[in-house]
Amino acid sequence: MRSRAIQDTRQLFLWSMGAIFLFAFTSIFIQIPGLYGPNGLLPVYNVVPTLKENQTLYEHSQSFYSFPSLLLYSNYFSLPPEYAMELACIVGIILSFCVIVFQSMRCSLVFLLIWLMYLTVHEVGQTFMYFQWDSLLLEAGIISVLVAPLNLTFWRKPIARPHDSSSFWLVRWLLFRLMFASGVVKLTSQCPTWWGLTALRWHYESQCIPTPFAWFAHQLPDWFQSLSVVGTYYIEILVPFFFFFPIRSIRLFAFLNQVFFQICIILTGNYNFFNLLTLALCVSLLDDAFLDSTPFWQKRKVPMDWSRRMLKSWCGKRSSFIHAFLRLVAFILIVGVSVGVAVHYFNLQVSGGKILSSVGFSMDEFNDFVRLFLPLSVLIGCASLFLELWHCLLDSLSKHGLFNKLWSVAQTVMMLASIIVMFMITLIPLSYLDDGSFHSLIPSEIKSVHTALQPLHFTSSYGLFRSMTGVGGRPELIIEGSNDENGPWREYDFLYKPWSSLQTTSTSCFNQSGPWWTRSFQKDYLFSLSLDHTGLQEYLQKNNMLNIPKSSCDVQYICSFIDQIRSYSRLLPPTEICLAMLTMATILQLTLAMMSNLGQARAADYKVKPLAPQPRQGQENGGKGALAKKDKSLSGNKEKGSGKKNKKNNNGGN
Repeated sequence: MRSRAIQDTRQLFLWSMGAIFLFAFTSIFIQIPGLYGPNGLLPVYNVVPTLKENQTLYEHSQSFYSFPSLLLYSNYFSLPPEYAMELACIVGIILSFCVIVFQSMRCSLVFLLIWLMYLTVHEVGQTFMYFQWDSLLLEAGIISVLVAPLNLTFWRKPIARPHDSSSFWLVRWLLFRLMFASGVVKLTSQCPTWWGLTALRWHYESQCIPTPFAWFAHQLPDWFQSLSVVGTYYIEILVPFFFFFPIRSIRLFAFLNQVFFQICIILTGNYNFFNLLTLALCVSLLDDAFLDSTPFWQKRKVPMDWSRRMLKSWCGKRSSFIHAFLRLVAFILIVGVSVGVAVHYFNLQVSGGKILSSVGFSMDEFNDFVRLFLPLSVLIGCASLFLELWHCLLDSLSKHGLFNKLWSVAQTVMMLASIIVMFMITLIPLSYLDDGSFHSLIPSEIKSVHTALQPLHFTSSYGLFRSMTGVGGRPELIIEGSNDENGPWREYDFLYKPWSSLQTTSTSCFNQSGPWWTRSFQKDYLFSLSLDHTGLQEYLQKNNMLNIPKSSCDVQYICSFIDQIRSYSRLLPPTEICLAMLTMATILQLTLAMMSNLGQARAADYKVKPLAPQPRQGQENGGKGALAKKDKSLSGNKEKGSGKKNKKNNNGGN
């Protein structure tokens, strides 16, 4: 049976999905008190609607459709919403762990429950779960339900089905959409750094949570940074078309490119489970032969495919050599053409031991490329899916016995119908990449199905790093407190913050700190907080809670990586200290300003660029004290400056 060639590969993918769900649920669970508890930043009870009493079954289904979260029914069990959220995470953790440990638990029913638990949490996660990897995990989760075998006997290992390869094809299609869209949006956004091939000169220091290796990547010469941007375009825009080539070596070449790309991202930045999830999707490019570690001289013979059988009938004993030679020629030709395209359109040339590059096409020409290759990619996907479905039907019809054949065909037809529906609704978010010309070609029936399933997050649109932020340096805020107006002043240390005097260098791709990733959160929410947001204490270093200071002020800096390694210390420019008599709740409110562009790199890896003063409005509300925020603008690499004193009265909250 053809589907047996991917049985081990499918198990590896399902195991990987179980591990990623385990990381995701655990990361959310430990942050629920601080983020979603009664005194959290975004209390969950504010978003869970209250159901009417004595609802009919139809009304219950409509309520769940409009708000697909099991927290809707928490009041029926007299369970507070935050406890119900923790319970959903615990169930997800247990099921994910079982998927990792027991192969018999890697079935459709278990993955459906895991997906439902994550959907339950995602619907109430609000701002802290509005990231693309959350949407990607939901879509990969529902695809895992189709990929996993329908095994109702958990004590038995699942058996191979004819439709296994076709459902696994959806993983490859998701990987294509993710990578192709991520590459296209970088250019369609018209971001000057992506078009000028300078994006990576700022990326490593301006990303939210850099790793220790980000400093070394930032020190690479400018010509190499530009060449790396070209490599990014090559891997994200051109290589994804190799996913559907019938030549195995081409798919393995695409797999190695994607793995190399994701490992580079993991080494230089913390992006939660996103890169691990992408690596899991890359497993769809492999087969069992790649995973087989048996030496080639001990491997048993496998059935020949149709091309080798044809060559053997034509060429006899020389068929193996000719087949290998033709595959090598095809590999060199296809890869060579793709590299030649990159060399031509990015003006790659060697000069003085450097590889120089520049964009050799205009925005209009790239838009023409998208309008041409977007429909072409869908046609390639349709052709590849048709071949998969055709082989599945042939495998079903090859079953022995009338009953086995009918049962196999019935299973295959139902699965193929689900696969076709999933493929069709993914065309809607993919069509958003162009100016709307392709979107207008999609039948209205497909659009209606997509609209109906949209609340369940079956599919989403993607496009990572659409524009480069932090050009010129990353903004940082330092909060200092003192029990005496004349000092001494002590900095408030935060977990994983690069400018913390106590924070050591660390790297973790398994945990997502919600506030650290919400870049724009403090802009809209900082001054709307009440006084009892004690959940922010979860993100303070424990030493900060020993003594509550009577005064506090915060200072803003623009930080950049320094060019040489020095001892672990933080350079602060001399500033005028502005005092405020504050309550602890007010100090915790200020910590939201720290949630922008936080990182894990060492403080020694940064240089401070003092900023010119930006006056604020003074004397408001007639309070007892004054809260000063010193905003300094960029004035040079190591110039020292001081900000003027600007006071704003604060009575402990807004």
